[in-house]
Amino acid sequence: MPADHAAPRRITGFLAVLAAAAVLVFLLTLLVVARNLAGTFDNQARIDALQRIEHGLAAISDSLVGQANDYANWTDFHQAVNANDAVWLNENVGTALSTADQAQLVALGGGPLQAVHGWFDERVVRPEPDVVAQLVADGQQRIDSAGMAYGDRPLTSLVWLAGELWLLAQSPVWPHTFDPDPDAPTAVFLMGTRLAEQLPRNLGGGTLLLTDIRLQTMPGPAEASHALTVSGGPPAWVTWQLPAPGSDAIRAILLPVAFALVVLLSVLGAGIHVARRFAGDLERARAAAERASESKSRFLAQMSHEIRTPLNGVLGMAELLDDTPLDPDQKEMVQAIRGSGDSLLHLINEILDLARVESGRLVLAPAPFALPALLARIRDLHGVMAARKGIDLRVRSDLPPDQLRLGDEARLLQILHNVVGNAIKFTERGSVEVQVMADGDDGLVILVRDTGIGMTAEQVSRVFDPYEQAEATTARRFGGSGLGMAIVRSMIELMGGDITLTSAPGAGTEVRIALPLRRVSEDRRPEPAGAPSGARPPSLAGCRVLLADDSATNRRVLQLMLGKLGIAPSFAEDGVQACDLWKQQDFSLVLMDVEMPRMDGIEALTVMRDHSRAALRAEPRVIAVTANAMREQVESYLAAGFVDVLSKPVSRSALEETLNRHAGTARADATCLAPGA
Repeated sequence: MPADHAAPRRITGFLAVLAAAAVLVFLLTLLVVARNLAGTFDNQARIDALQRIEHGLAAISDSLVGQANDYANWTDFHQAVNANDAVWLNENVGTALSTADQAQLVALGGGPLQAVHGWFDERVVRPEPDVVAQLVADGQQRIDSAGMAYGDRPLTSLVWLAGELWLLAQSPVWPHTFDPDPDAPTAVFLMGTRLAEQLPRNLGGGTLLLTDIRLQTMPGPAEASHALTVSGGPPAWVTWQLPAPGSDAIRAILLPVAFALVVLLSVLGAGIHVARRFAGDLERARAAAERASESKSRFLAQMSHEIRTPLNGVLGMAELLDDTPLDPDQKEMVQAIRGSGDSLLHLINEILDLARVESGRLVLAPAPFALPALLARIRDLHGVMAARKGIDLRVRSDLPPDQLRLGDEARLLQILHNVVGNAIKFTERGSVEVQVMADGDDGLVILVRDTGIGMTAEQVSRVFDPYEQAEATTARRFGGSGLGMAIVRSMIELMGGDITLTSAPGAGTEVRIALPLRRVSEDRRPEPAGAPSGARPPSLAGCRVLLADDSATNRRVLQLMLGKLGIAPSFAEDGVQACDLWKQQDFSLVLMDVEMPRMDGIEALTVMRDHSRAALRAEPRVIAVTANAMREQVESYLAAGFVDVLSKPVSRSALEETLNRHAGTARADATCLAPGA
């Protein structure tokens, strides 16, 4: 073959080999990267699956122990055992099977009882009496070995019964108020649940990777089985299908891509196609996420409304009852009701704040404010609790007393309220110090130090996670939802600031907050709110008020509060009645619920304003009294024409302050009558 013909063939062959080699190298590189990514995702999925199994088992145990503890620490139960009252036991202890989700087996024996008693769910195979007696005897032996004392957590164990694995909780029977008498006779109380039935209910969300979950006497693969400690009988394992989402995804994607590269040699075309497909998926996912976020916001708003409405009755009546003559025990009970209601309201507000942050709807309202006044409020808010605990609360500022800063004062107050409140909560002796320093002309540094219980490094790493607390005992001991610090960090980051926390067990905690709150000139000082110093608000007695609310409880609460202010309101149960009364009479102010049957508050306001214009009357001054307390809802009501918004639950002080704020304008309209007019 002539050389001039062979050379192009060799060049063509070389280029073909080079192209094939390039494709092969690309495919091999892609395969290695894909396998590494798949291995990472698969390993994370295995870890997540094991953690969900462990958390599920712990949740089952905690729930069963909690229910068993309620029965085991029951004075009537203890007395019935000592009296060997079988009738009472059947009527009251046996009902656990119909009222407790976890209970499918309840057994009782020992102490003064003459025989072992047992109750069983109708769906389970009943063990023989001697088996039940042995369970009670084994429980007694475990209790004796553990040296259980009053207040101890019930013991748990896993046993095989009729071919099924049961979780049992064992405890002596104690009276609710224990008299420490070591010779007092008692009995052994057992409560049991079938593990196979309870486990799927307690795996939490996101369990799509956990499939084929089984309880068996042989282990599965090491990565997909969890050994259980069984008291006697064969061993037991929880096994599941080994999750491999990364490998499954790679197998689904790699072969089509490789086929396109080898057959079509069209990397660009395939890339555009895949990119478009992925872009469409991302767009659909984004739209779905937005719909989900909107649904969550609507759900939270609705739940806030549904909770605030009855809470208005609870807190309103409790506040009014607290003003009546009460003996010390009654006073304590009323204050407990108010404290619990305030805690629930605080939790609702925290959840709404977190939802606003997550959805990007939390908006700052910066304005000039005086920092000394804000610090004084912090001192007033938390000084009483600090003094009650014997803690020295010190608040000091290195800034000039007349200096103004630009920022969202309400949100800064909320941040300091959470941080200082936590410091006082977790400090049992010593002091809490708040120090404010300048960080140049445009920044502030706020330090909050305490001598409290402190935290480990691992606990510090989780302190800003939502719904997290240092440990379970902390939540039981000090309370709280675990949302406060998550909201604090989100708000600080929204302000462009930073928060750090250092702590050590037993050595206290220091929180450092850095915020870009720049100085502003003196001529931008905000006008003082409210009446001048020493001025008294005008009397509200005789002011004609129309109260519209479809809840009889809410009407009664507001009627009593208004009565304390010398006001006897007229009532409407819905928007239609409110409009009819408005057309027939003159009212100084209207307190109107927003969500009412037949005609809601916004529609009623529109009808009133239209009628006022047609009749040449002054437009109504309508205050929305609503359980819809989200910021965007409040803004929409003000935009609709309400002159103010009172959020439920309504306190008497907030009601009086709002009425005083608008009473002057109402009198100027010559619609507010003096007492006796």
